[in-house]
Amino acid sequence: MTTNYEKKPDIEKSSDISINKELPLIPDPKKSVPNSTFRNNQLRTIYNSLDFSDFSKENLDYEMKLYQEELKKYRGSQKSFLKTLPLDHPLIMIIDEKRIKLLYQWEKMMIPVGGNKKDDLTIIDDFKKLRNKDVSEVLRFSSDGKWEVLWDYTPYDSGLNQYFPEMLDVDTVNGSVVDCLRYLERFLYGYETKILNNPRVEVTEKNIYNKFKQMCRISTGTQSVGNFPVMVGMYIIQKSYLKTIEDFKGVPIDHFVVLDVCSGWGSRLLGTLCVFNRLRVDYYNRFRKQLHITYLSTDPNKLVDDRFKNIVLDWFQFIEPEDTSEYFHLEKETMGCETPEFLDYCKSVLDKIGLSGVNVSFTSPPYFNREKYSKDKGQSYLRYPTYPEWSDKFLSGMINNVHELLSPGSRFYLNISNTLEPDGKVNPLEIDSCRFLEELGMCSIMTYKMVLSGSSDSEHKVTVGFVPHKYEPVFVYEKSK
Repeated sequence: MTTNYEKKPDIEKSSDISINKELPLIPDPKKSVPNSTFRNNQLRTIYNSLDFSDFSKENLDYEMKLYQEELKKYRGSQKSFLKTLPLDHPLIMIIDEKRIKLLYQWEKMMIPVGGNKKDDLTIIDDFKKLRNKDVSEVLRFSSDGKWEVLWDYTPYDSGLNQYFPEMLDVDTVNGSVVDCLRYLERFLYGYETKILNNPRVEVTEKNIYNKFKQMCRISTGTQSVGNFPVMVGMYIIQKSYLKTIEDFKGVPIDHFVVLDVCSGWGSRLLGTLCVFNRLRVDYYNRFRKQLHITYLSTDPNKLVDDRFKNIVLDWFQFIEPEDTSEYFHLEKETMGCETPEFLDYCKSVLDKIGLSGVNVSFTSPPYFNREKYSKDKGQSYLRYPTYPEWSDKFLSGMINNVHELLSPGSRFYLNISNTLEPDGKVNPLEIDSCRFLEELGMCSIMTYKMVLSGSSDSEHKVTVGFVPHKYEPVFVYEKSK
């Protein structure tokens, strides 16, 4: 029986884009295509093997013995028993030495202790599976049939995080995941909960990363920042491509431009790469022309600026043959997306291509100061430290620039959500965003509810398949023609 959330989306009705699992190359008489090989190469991720020699079974058995001996003497009711022991206790000293070694590995080699480890071949295989996914899987409907819901729980994009271990050190409400290593009290609580109180699960090379992830999350009371769902990005780009084809009976000068004014952690770039060859195959089949695609973006986080280039280089070395890279263009800066300088930069890129506007813009900007991505002076929470100033100068400025850069009839997909101050005051990012867009004369087309992982106990809940889920809105606005 077909339920509401299983209805087929409109993207299938308006497209015959093939999702050939081999994704054939487009004939190009100027080029020959070599066989692609990757098994002797390395991806440019910033990931190293974690030294967990201190977590041998022999060492853990000894720690467990000390722990049980002290636990028998304890008569208190503290949730974390380890915190009641003196700092010079042998068990505390052993655990603290581990913490210091792990912290050293993070600070010197950026080993993401609280992350997920995937080897290069797994990342490559996952990315290949991701680019072949059917984007129609993304669109579902709420159980009452009132809302279109964007749904993406694919595991194939998680290898992207290994390009950005800094994600684990982003301050949120309760600090960062890495704070578990910085503060002994936090480390003790996580260590006791996930290792000493869980002796039935042996710590191995296979599960240690997941154990540390759980440990860090419990000890800090926070999770690492998330990434924009890659398949949602794929859906938005493919839908926008089809709209451009319909509006212009093709793509102006055979060059499709995606504007992402906040690069973040690379997920929207990866989404663009995933549909790159798919759209080119479709365009060639329709018009017998070669399609160029440009990803145009900025982000003030200079620490990770080189990773975007690395992602593109890796893509065309390992995922798709290098000869197609001539048709993909990464144009990225590190200036504030709200600034006149960024607007001028984008116009210069478009002028170089021979265009006056972009085909689609989609992004998820920083939610004021909820997540402090870096300490670059260009970060918006540092430039505009109060919400009224941030809303008036950053949020409004960003939206003004997007509006200026969109081609008439093109759409802006904005994922943004309200934030809560410690005193309970709500920062109305959603209402302010819509107000700025409408003041510019942009027309509201619809609002998606994008489902997120995690607790459904949220201000934003949507029921899909009769199960409540947390969501964030994605506002869709169109520039008047």
